Amino acid sequence: MTKQEKIVSMFNDIAPTYDRANRVLSMGIDTFWRRKACDLAFGYCPSKTIDSIVDVACGTGDMMGYWKRRADKAGLVVDRIVGIDPS
Repeated sequence: MTKQEKIVSMFNDIAPTYDRANRVLSMGIDTFWRRKACDLAFGYCPSKTIDSIVDVACGTGDMMGYWKRRADKAGLVVDRIVGIDPS
């Protein structure tokens, strides 16, 4: 097994509990930085419509939900949110 395959395998193994563990270990602060990252990024959008958001190395895809909810809150329309991850 190559190093890359080992890494992907490790992430595949922890994926089912990753989000919960992240919330517990960060004491919920991870939700704050996710919201803040979305809000900061959307602050640079010159338009109210965004064609695509691509989340590279998206892991469990948790962040994609934040993109959608924060876009809705900001009054932005996002046509497509895509997650790409080797796992």
